[in-house]
Amino acid sequence: MSDQHSDPSELLNSTFEKTNNVSESVGVGLNAILENLGLDRVFICQIEDDRLKVSFEFTKSDFNEHLMNTELTPQESTELILQSMKLSNYEALIDIPGALEEAVRNSIEKDMVIEMTNDPNTVNDWHPYFKLAGTQCEQNMIIFLRNKGLIGFLSLQKTRSTRITHAQRKGIEQLANSVSQIL
Repeated sequence: MSDQHSDPSELLNSTFEKTNNVSESVGVGLNAILENLGLDRVFICQIEDDRLKVSFEFTKSDFNEHLMNTELTPQESTELILQSMKLSNYEALIDIPGALEEAVRNSIEKDMVIEMTNDPNTVNDWHPYFKLAGTQCEQNMIIFLRNKGLIGFLSLQKTRSTRITHAQRKGIEQLANSVSQIL
């Protein structure tokens, strides 16, 4: 994060301390990261029953497609979570009792920002995500949200792909942690 911008996680936390309003606080944090990173869309997908559903969304004013309340089927939701685990090299553990749950915990605890482009192979591998988010953005990042277990994910999208710095990645991780604590 650059010094000229306010830290999104600090804004979220201070707003929550003042208002105790989850929606307002998350909105302040998401709008700040949208502006700070020059993103086109930021949204949160939360687990509702056995589905991932978009519960918060903020976009640039000229971004036409909106996702609020869009949801994945239970099968697509499971597929998306399992796909994220492949990045942690835990697929060999699937046959071991309890290993699947442990793999999910480990990949989520890493606060890992997963970066994806919208090339055909990635879109195919991450089909549930791109079915939900669309392919109009070249750069897609997700980070899973947890608070005593998986609660969903934060997605950040940019029409044109740019390099994310270490400081920006840390800012995304801090925001995801703050969002997780108040959801």
